Amino acid sequence: MTELISPLVEALKSISPVWAVLVVSALPLIELRGAIPIGVAMGLPTLEVFLLAMLGNLAPVPFILLLLGPLRRWANHWPLIGPILRWAEERAMRRKAEVERYGFWGLAIFVGVPLPGTGAWTGALIAVLLEIPFWIALLSITLGVLIAGVAIALLSALGLKAFQFL
Repeated sequence: MTELISPLVEALKSISPVWAVLVVSALPLIELRGAIPIGVAMGLPTLEVFLLAMLGNLAPVPFILLLLGPLRRWANHWPLIGPILRWAEERAMRRKAEVERYGFWGLAIFVGVPLPGTGAWTGALIAVLLEIPFWIALLSITLGVLIAGVAIALLSALGLKAFQFL
């Protein structure tokens, strides 16, 4: 895992902290769960980091919601892309029961739980697979990202204060 993270850390050193937060928060798997602690550690104010991470994390969501359906049909014809997309779909579908059971709130809570694999990217993928209407999915995912962002920002701010105390 370190061999994957080291190049990212090196790349982040060469760009401004603002862009680092925006870029990292838009990446799948890392999302704002990684971007907020990075931004706080880089010395940006917590509120600014929170807002930047929200913006970066939500930026790809409308494109995923709108384009994933047509992309899925196209990707099945490509030997490299098809298996990767099917793998992601299988992972997302393992979590569909909770989302289906509680609908809008299920998707928001799923995205809002600040654990690996439960972010906006996976939430958008689940929304597409369950054919949740665009605006409902977008609002639910936005609420979930807000919940996760607040939790991670608070933890990051408290963690920074604890280290300063020591």
